[in-house]
Amino acid sequence: MRNLCLVVVSLFFSINIFSQNVAYKIGGSGIISVSNSNNGFLPGAGISLDNRIEFRGSKLEIKNSLGIETIPNINSSLTNYTLVKFGATGEYNLFRFGYINRFGRDWTPYVGLGINAVYYKTGIKIDSETSPSGSTKYIDGMTFSVRSSIGIKYKLDKRLIFNAETSLEWGGQDHKEGRSFVNAGNNYSIVTSFGVTYSLNK
Repeated sequence: MRNLCLVVVSLFFSINIFSQNVAYKIGGSGIISVSNSNNGFLPGAGISLDNRIEFRGSKLEIKNSLGIETIPNINSSLTNYTLVKFGATGEYNLFRFGYINRFGRDWTPYVGLGINAVYYKTGIKIDSETSPSGSTKYIDGMTFSVRSSIGIKYKLDKRLIFNAETSLEWGGQDHKEGRSFVNAGNNYSIVTSFGVTYSLNK
């Protein structure tokens, strides 16, 4: 029992110290994207759920995100193309900024570098003698993308922060039958997002 009490007390103080040195933030973003493919530049849109971890005395933040993007039909043979991304990004604020690092400016530019795991699904419209006209064959798979970003953060109040960023994403080697993003080494997307985060710390 004594050992159990010591463990509980140690965990309490460890968590308390840890919580004083980090701030947890949750939020969401709207996404607008332009992707390079064998069919040219494809516009898309989506949403993302984000959470950030801010470290006391540091300009570094870690962002985790889960988002979904869709690219609409661009010709008669393809249906909507869907991406689901889960990623982690390290963000460096150029100025002292944040919730626990709040004794600084109300805004800051920032740069980021991260990686995404990407699930994709697309459909090919089938029009042949052996298949009903207008039927669709679906193709899906997993790949990855690496992203670099630049953006700006602005405090709307003590806990609420607005952010806007543009990122360049390089995708993995995936082929999607007529909508391959592997295009002579130029497999990239330009993604712009606007969002807000809210600090959960008391």
